[in-house]
Amino acid sequence: RDLRMSRGLGDVYKRQKEYHELAETIFSRLYEENPRWHEALTITYLLEKPQKEVAEIMGVSLSVLHSMLYRAKQWIKKNYEEEFERLNDA
Repeated sequence: RDLRMSRGLGDVYKRQKEYHELAETIFSRLYEENPRWHEALTITYLLEKPQKEVAEIMGVSLSVLHSMLYRAKQWIKKNYEEEFERLNDA
């Protein structure tokens, strides 16, 4: 029983590591693709700043920020959706 439980935890840690590595890859590639998209996502989602504040920080209108966030998320989905689904199915 303890062995099964430790194997289960090992699988959980392995999957968490894979998610972390995928996130690092995505953010690194996103920065290469478009540093402004990277900045918008980082400030909005990782630093959890309100979108209005992010727009002010970046010197853009709120609608431009929305467009950048949308395009960045579409780029991520296009390039990494299959890999993300593979991790979820594992």
